[in-house]
Amino acid sequence: MKRRDFMKSGLVSVASASALSSAVVGIVPAQGQYEEGRKVSLGNPYLDWNILLSGGSLRSVRLRNKLSGRDYELGDSREFRITLAAAKTRIEIPWWYVQMGPNNDDAAPENERGLEAGYHLRDFPDEEQWGTTLNLLLRAGERVDAPPVFNGYGWFRQWFELPKDAEGSPLVLCLGGYTQEDWKQYWVFLNGKPVGNWKHSGRWRTPEELALAPGSPEYSAFRFGGGERNLLAVRTCQVDRRFEGMREEILDRYIFEGRLSDQFISVGQPYLHVADFKLNHWQQIESAERPGLVFELSNSEQQLGLTVHYELAGFVRRKWFEIKNTSAQDRLLLDVDVDDFVMNAAMTEGDQGLPVIVEKEVFCAVEHPAATRVWTGESACGISPARGWGPGNR
Repeated sequence: MKRRDFMKSGLVSVASASALSSAVVGIVPAQGQYEEGRKVSLGNPYLDWNILLSGGSLRSVRLRNKLSGRDYELGDSREFRITLAAAKTRIEIPWWYVQMGPNNDDAAPENERGLEAGYHLRDFPDEEQWGTTLNLLLRAGERVDAPPVFNGYGWFRQWFELPKDAEGSPLVLCLGGYTQEDWKQYWVFLNGKPVGNWKHSGRWRTPEELALAPGSPEYSAFRFGGGERNLLAVRTCQVDRRFEGMREEILDRYIFEGRLSDQFISVGQPYLHVADFKLNHWQQIESAERPGLVFELSNSEQQLGLTVHYELAGFVRRKWFEIKNTSAQDRLLLDVDVDDFVMNAAMTEGDQGLPVIVEKEVFCAVEHPAATRVWTGESACGISPARGWGPGNR
């Protein structure tokens, strides 16, 4: 889900090398500067993709399927968002001690047996007898009984240290998963003290960013420097990892290993999101087989350059980025949002490696493997030649 590239002063591509090289060949000199309200269209015998130059930048506004004659308006369109690491220090949690409670446990949170046994306390003596797992989604768990549908409580414990110079900086606990693979409810304890809890629901979720500010009662629980250890204990409740249409009778054969999870402590805010790129000029690629558009943008405040490529290949529109770090410092690129828009039409939800299908005649895809829905990589969106299912995923 997350792509991590160190951006030195220079270029980082967010596209496959083959796609990048084939598309760059033949680009002609700049054909247009920014013009407010101008509509730019990319078309071939199969589809049209319309882009509006607005607010100093650009956004997709319309897709036309010429095979069916249907138009799709693209609302709330955001063409790109770059996420960079912003933390002064990032302390990763590489694994956890884990203890699962009984399934179908109807105990209230305040009466749950793990809380009563002191699983959240520093002096709890038996964590070495627990199982272990790589992440909160129970990936590669040892001595862990974790069915895909679990209606009970789970407990996780791990220790970490904070440098002395982190004292006085905001600290953010980044915990949880990205999809329905995640637990529905969390309680977080720091050195035995409750510091936060939350509930998530729905098919698509994101990890929580639990920010603890200096001077707050929760912040006072941290210990800094000199080999001082901090205990992070997490209680979770209820998980249902079934996909749509999965039958009850095959649950006992369902093999699951969750990967999309965050678990780290950030000194300072963990992320810098950059979406305000200003359009400098655009280029047209004249080709009968692969017509394209290239937009050159920049963000002077964050010292980033962005080249956005659009290309039509038959009934598929492809889009990919080149990101340039124009500052003098190295930067860590975490995520790239490639496409984000709303279509007023019935669609499937998609997933990692699965398509989002719109009205059974349009598919939206991310071709880079490290992606979920529209989050990272090279994006493809196209129409099915036979008004049926198309390849790819959103």
